[in-house]
Amino acid sequence: MLALDRAGRLRPVALGTTEADALLADLTPAARTASWHLVSPDGVRTSAGEAAPPLLRLLRGGRPPAAVLARMPRLTDRAYRWVAEHRSWLGRFTR
Repeated sequence: MLALDRAGRLRPVALGTTEADALLADLTPAARTASWHLVSPDGVRTSAGEAAPPLLRLLRGGRPPAAVLARMPRLTDRAYRWVAEHRSWLGRFTR
């Protein structure tokens, strides 16, 4: 996603840092590591599949796919969970 972010709107923050701890303060440590999280500049946090539409809206050309995913939140979340559970296996195809 960072490679697609030509406008520089995304900034990754590593878990376990002071900044991440502050952004995710309302989550348990287990919930912090269970998924990925997107925090908007105004502090609104979305996680897992729910975060896909707002993430895509930040990327050039991402509004149309974001609109599709936003209309199917349960399917988007299920797809995210499947990918997350199979990331080791899927990673073999990205090398």
